[in-house]
Amino acid sequence: MSEPDNIHNIDEARARRAISQIRANLAFEHMVMAVLIASAASAGALLFLLVGEALVIGGSLLRGIGGALYGAMRFSFISFLAGFFAVVCVGLPLHVTLEKMKLRKVWPYVVAGVAIELVAAWFVLRRLPLATDFATPENFPLLLPGVIAALIFGRRMKPHWEAAERAESAPAVTRLH
Repeated sequence: MSEPDNIHNIDEARARRAISQIRANLAFEHMVMAVLIASAASAGALLFLLVGEALVIGGSLLRGIGGALYGAMRFSFISFLAGFFAVVCVGLPLHVTLEKMKLRKVWPYVVAGVAIELVAAWFVLRRLPLATDFATPENFPLLLPGVIAALIFGRRMKPHWEAAERAESAPAVTRLH
């Protein structure tokens, strides 16, 4: 192998690593945004359920709405922190692994989101969650953030996945200089 060929191979390997790093950074940003949106949406659902529960039970309307607002805000904050932790520990390594396999689908992220939410529910409930545990208004939104975040992430990443597939299927460009 001549010297120019060796230099070209090093540059090509470095370019592949750089592209992989850019894709991982882009995925991380989209995952964090998806977790933020999912936390807010889940907190909104919880707020709706808790305000409805406060209105049905009766009592002080201000105290019921204030408690519901506090509970929803606390849930949103904890949900975002847990989601961010999950993105760093599970989401990004999952993305890197799936990119190496060229598997650009949403379903692995949805499965991981459900699994993470079940683990989070286990921490909250202090036992393995049952289907009846999610029937109460306080526990139902525990499953929402992971699934919503995975679906939002998939929606936001779809154009990037399609562009990556087009780029990989394009014929190689030969440099003339």
